[in-house]
Amino acid sequence: MNRCAPYCALADRLSSVSMSRVIVWLEGRSHAAINGLALSILLVISAIDYVTPPAISTFVFYTIPIALAAWFAGRASGLATALLAAGAWMTSDIALRGAPYSEPAILFWNTAARSMTFVLVAWLIAEVQLHLSREQQLARTDPMTGLFNARAFFHELTMEVARAGRARYPVSVVYLDLDNFKLVNDQRGHAEGDRALSTVGELLRRRVRGSDVLGRLGGDEFAMILPATDVVEARTVVSNVQSALKIEMKQRQWPITLSIGAITCRPPFPAPGVLLQAADRLMYQAKAAGKDACLQSTWDAAK
Repeated sequence: MNRCAPYCALADRLSSVSMSRVIVWLEGRSHAAINGLALSILLVISAIDYVTPPAISTFVFYTIPIALAAWFAGRASGLATALLAAGAWMTSDIALRGAPYSEPAILFWNTAARSMTFVLVAWLIAEVQLHLSREQQLARTDPMTGLFNARAFFHELTMEVARAGRARYPVSVVYLDLDNFKLVNDQRGHAEGDRALSTVGELLRRRVRGSDVLGRLGGDEFAMILPATDVVEARTVVSNVQSALKIEMKQRQWPITLSIGAITCRPPFPAPGVLLQAADRLMYQAKAAGKDACLQSTWDAAK
């Protein structure tokens, strides 16, 4: 048995955790802060390049601030950092330690080559980051409505419950089901049903606050997370959504209404899944009572 294996595994785990924390920290910085950090690193590398013999290449170190700016601040910042890096390298060559080339043309040729290389590095890193962000967004988004899909919504609910638990504010969870949606599919076709789902998603976006979270959980079921929202405030939000949907559906001649269950909870919170299930049960009770209705409760009363 390799006695070093447990220590190596622990070192790998600690390294992974540390890197994850660094990435999370960087993602939370503004573009201006990232650009400032990249510039600071570039200045340090330029100083190191100045004291390093010309025979030792420092190319790979210049790519660090370029990659940082391109990944966390975008393509424009990456390209600007790339040009600054090429200029810093040229400055180290000619202004600080004297041009080490027999002909001035060599200096400008090398600077142009470095500039093109750095620009290519910045461009490629920015493109990879852009495509990765798009893929991550698609993985979290319901393609029909543009809202969070079920998995992403549950993740957002988990995060919100954790934040509310620390800050000690209430959270309301709303479960919505479209009444008579099957009639639209059966009588007018699935294309019309898809338009109805898309319309509902757009209506929900228009009727909630920027801090609220919307999701389509599947089929004709939607859900909302209303942070820092008590029973009275949740009733106002739900009433506005229900009234707006009736008007919209009537204009489009769709026989769709909403059955809604809304649960409001204050810390300490139950598990996120339990809270969502409580709202789901209230929604089914509203549907069983005749549809086009909303049932509200607090978590203490629902237990």
